[in-house]
Amino acid sequence: MDEETKQSITPQEETNTKLDSTNTNINPNQTIAIQDNNQPKEDQLTVATNTEPNKVDSSPANKPGSSKKLIIIIVAVLLGLIIIGFAVFYVLSSGSSSSPNQSNNTPTSTTTTSSPSSSQIKDISFTGNLKEIQYVPILQDAWLQKQYPDTDLDKIKQDTHFYNIGTVDNNDLIIGDFGDIRIMFVKQGDTYIVLQKYSNFEQDNSSSNDVKAYGNNVQIDNSTTIPSLDIKDTITYNGVTVNKTSTSGSIILSKDEANNMTEVAKIEQGTVYEQVTPLDDSPGIKNMSILLKQPSGLYVVYRYTTDVLKDDGSMTMTLSNGSTSTKKYNWAMTHRGCSLVDIVSVLDKANIGDLKEIGKSNNETVYGLKSSDNPVINSIYDKYSAHGSREGAVSKEQLWKDNGVVVVRNKLGYRVVLVSNDYQTQGECGKPVIYLYPQQKTDIKVEVGAKVTVSEPAYDTGWDVTAYPDGRIFNKKDSKTYPYLFWEGQGYGKYPRITEGFVVKRQDVEKTLRTHLSLLGLNSQESADFLEFWLPNMPNKPYLRLTWFDTRQMNELAPLKLSVHPDTTIRIFLDAQGLDKPIDIQPQKLTHPERKGFTLIEWGGLLYR
Repeated sequence: MDEETKQSITPQEETNTKLDSTNTNINPNQTIAIQDNNQPKEDQLTVATNTEPNKVDSSPANKPGSSKKLIIIIVAVLLGLIIIGFAVFYVLSSGSSSSPNQSNNTPTSTTTTSSPSSSQIKDISFTGNLKEIQYVPILQDAWLQKQYPDTDLDKIKQDTHFYNIGTVDNNDLIIGDFGDIRIMFVKQGDTYIVLQKYSNFEQDNSSSNDVKAYGNNVQIDNSTTIPSLDIKDTITYNGVTVNKTSTSGSIILSKDEANNMTEVAKIEQGTVYEQVTPLDDSPGIKNMSILLKQPSGLYVVYRYTTDVLKDDGSMTMTLSNGSTSTKKYNWAMTHRGCSLVDIVSVLDKANIGDLKEIGKSNNETVYGLKSSDNPVINSIYDKYSAHGSREGAVSKEQLWKDNGVVVVRNKLGYRVVLVSNDYQTQGECGKPVIYLYPQQKTDIKVEVGAKVTVSEPAYDTGWDVTAYPDGRIFNKKDSKTYPYLFWEGQGYGKYPRITEGFVVKRQDVEKTLRTHLSLLGLNSQESADFLEFWLPNMPNKPYLRLTWFDTRQMNELAPLKLSVHPDTTIRIFLDAQGLDKPIDIQPQKLTHPERKGFTLIEWGGLLYR
């Protein structure tokens, strides 16, 4: 374990997690229902559907005497009516259990089954570790090419990963990870049964129905639940309760991402790891994450900071000189990018000797750095001052004297680095704007997968608009017309890594951007709007590194959800970094799809506040 953690860890016994199905909609002839083999028989959950009516004895009782013929006739008639009633009930019940989309003669693109016609108990077993397998064609090639028109199909498949995470009654349980799309499904022969509750993709309501995502061999199960995959907002280990981060669901860790992990506890929900990783551009500071490994091999990210901060981030401190100070602090170092940061910054053990006690808060000791000439202060000041280019920035000495950086030890034994909000620079997705060009007047609801901080028109929980072929957008809430939908904020997804780009001289930036925007598929008006906003916001350095994110990367960083799916989507995003001298970087290849049918265009960039 990393030396930042001092307290001992006593692992709890791991309990086996099983999957229960309370209402499984898989296939009329193949039903997934799960039992917990550790429970007594009477506690096991069984899914049963009675599809046959009770049998009725239709023979009237034989009674002697011809004088009672009338009674016999009446009884026979009544029994006949009862039989007919049960027959009608049976037919109606059987019909209602079939999918309305099913047909004996004509297959549909996607079959959604309903309640099973028979009850079967089946077991699930997890591999414990994700086993990567070959590509599975659960999404149709034509749809993939339409969804990612600026990416070669072979490249899409190469970047897509499929993992076997277990079996259900000898059928493989698989996750398909397309980056911005996650699909969990059961493979039964040549049939794929999508578990919708554990997938983030729904077959779209496309404006043109010529291409569907799923083929005829895909069925959708909207109701099966897997308790061992459910995610709790909080977990408790080693006496400390930690909170789930804003990451929406479980994640897959690559080999590179699974480094520096230490197992610290076993709890009912799985195995808990603490991960401490260095920051290359921030000497003296490390990132600390808490990862819960579920029985499936998927991970859930949790966070614990310190108890001295109130809900609004404020901390009241009694300083060593007797005075009192109340300020708001943040536990996350400034990171490049405009995605939400859920990683806690902790002090490198090599810098513990640089601390001095400066006060108390809630009976906890608060530490400062002994000198402003310290790697920790240097790292934070460099980001706050935007590498010296920020106008109006205070001096590094002033930041240090103002207790702009303090350190508090938390209950897990880590020394959490807290940065005053006055010196916290936060990257936001700067002025992304969305243009809508339907082929006809269309009512559309638009949602952004981001924490929206500024918008026009007002975002609230999304935009409800009417879009026109000429690009006009009528906002129903304020009854005004806009040329585009504007937003700023922090995406819920992961900010892409910078591996490619262009290095240009400051005086060549405008000419280069005009060329790039054309190659990326923007028209003259969209390019003019982009340049009007971004040219004044370019870093004032001799050189600039320009990197463009494409539609697929943006769908992962800040996915868009539209009630009517565009035929063509072009989303571009500029990450620009000022440089004092040129650097070597792999050049990007800029392309764009042909603008066909209902077209959505979005441009944006990284803006530091």
